Amino acid sequence: MMKRVGAALTIVAVALSLTALAFAAAKQVSGEVVMVDPSLTTLVVRSQGQDWSFSVDPKPAETLSSFKPGDKVTVHYTDSGGKLTAQTIKKG
Repeated sequence: MMKRVGAALTIVAVALSLTALAFAAAKQVSGEVVMVDPSLTTLVVRSQGQDWSFSVDPKPAETLSSFKPGDKVTVHYTDSGGKLTAQTIKKG
């Protein structure tokens, strides 16, 4: 009986975390690249007078070298307690 309760609670916790990720993934910002630092896996984008600093997953960080200050980009990102993490970065 306790195993079933534990399993049910685990399923509920996973479902709630996936729901939170789905809402977080819906965020995006478009603007101009201000700074790119592939070694720190960081991208800074200026949009409507505000600078947005994004952390980029180390695996696709090699693609950061294809961006330079002045490029127009759209960043889809997640926000985990104020830490912005880029999911996709597209020029244009």
